[in-house]
Amino acid sequence: MPVNMPTHAHGQGYSDLNFLIPELAGDLHYKKGPYYADEGDFSTAGTARIGLVSEAPASVTLGYGEDGYRRTLALGSTALAGGTLLGAAENLPQ
Repeated sequence: MPVNMPTHAHGQGYSDLNFLIPELAGDLHYKKGPYYADEGDFSTAGTARIGLVSEAPASVTLGYGEDGYRRTLALGSTALAGGTLLGAAENLPQ
């Protein structure tokens, strides 16, 4: 999913990855350097490609921390129509 496009609200070189659930990130590939034509308009300082996991065991996680931090995560996958359906939901109340 392209995050850093000219038509995106944060498209002028600033990526907003707040929507990314860390447990779904499987790998990270980055390129450091001045420009990569295959990466698009905003690759002047480098690029990062985040690969997502395709399967995950069913789980529910509750987290608590300082200053009233709370987090709930539900995660799981199942076989469906010859593929895998992965689902995740995260709640970070303010």
